[in-house]
Amino acid sequence: VDDLICTGTPQVLKALNALLTTDFTVGTREDAADPAGVLYRGSRIKSKRKGQLSIDMKEYEKREVSPCRYKFDTKRTRATKKDTETVLDAKGQEWYRAIVGKLIWISCQVRADLQTQTSQAASSLGRATVADAIKINSLIDQCEKRKIALQFKCLTPKTNRRSLKVCCDAAFKN
Repeated sequence: VDDLICTGTPQVLKALNALLTTDFTVGTREDAADPAGVLYRGSRIKSKRKGQLSIDMKEYEKREVSPCRYKFDTKRTRATKKDTETVLDAKGQEWYRAIVGKLIWISCQVRADLQTQTSQAASSLGRATVADAIKINSLIDQCEKRKIALQFKCLTPKTNRRSLKVCCDAAFKN
């Protein structure tokens, strides 16, 4: 394990930091209260005000999902009868598995609005058709058009202050 996400009182986090730096070589450290927040496994976590947390995957969606649109000769938004019968070739099936995996990841983390459609798309793994590819493109469009962030308010009583910190290994992005 080389990534940690932890929360606690300032005293607990200070003690944890002392333990980590004594026993391990620790790379970057981030704090959710910093203006940029924390990027953890594709999720941007920000503490905008004390006791409030915001989580989104906008950067992951832009980097990992948006560029994965299935390429058609023309702009296709509706499937024809032929599209429902035309199975994607091996390269198309590989693309389909990859993008469905990314959609499963974001729907499990933040994008509850995509869970049902992503689950339905997953049922076509290994036998996806052109119609399925058109549907995936519409899910990508939904990601781009509708930006979703989870908002958590009053996580703890104001008298019970907590912080959120992340420690990542020194080889991050290597």
